[in-house]
Amino acid sequence: ASYEWSSYQEYTTKSNMVTVDFALKMFDKERDKAIEKFKRFNDEPNDGQCLDLAEKRETLSDKKIRQLVLNQYNIDLSTLYNEISKTQTEVLKFLKKLNGCSLRQLSRLTGFSVNHIFKA
Repeated sequence: ASYEWSSYQEYTTKSNMVTVDFALKMFDKERDKAIEKFKRFNDEPNDGQCLDLAEKRETLSDKKIRQLVLNQYNIDLSTLYNEISKTQTEVLKFLKKLNGCSLRQLSRLTGFSVNHIFKA
């Protein structure tokens, strides 16, 4: 309520800049009750986890991705572009299923565009 840049006052007193009706109606159809429920909701302690990542995301190194493809397909990832279309698609589908790598990383490693990998 005391934070200068918060819209809290817009919801609890007179609204000058923010259209508050939609949000307040989520608390109650009657405006006075909605404002009271809004205040209580904002005063309730919470665990603050909504903005925290529950667990650290695993990331795969380029070396690990290359090794996985070599083990699975006996193909050096840098030569995937030279393989037949069917093999390229199969490897790209395999790579997309891996946790810990991004399309951008796969694009850099394979020479294929992000869009091409996404569509595979």
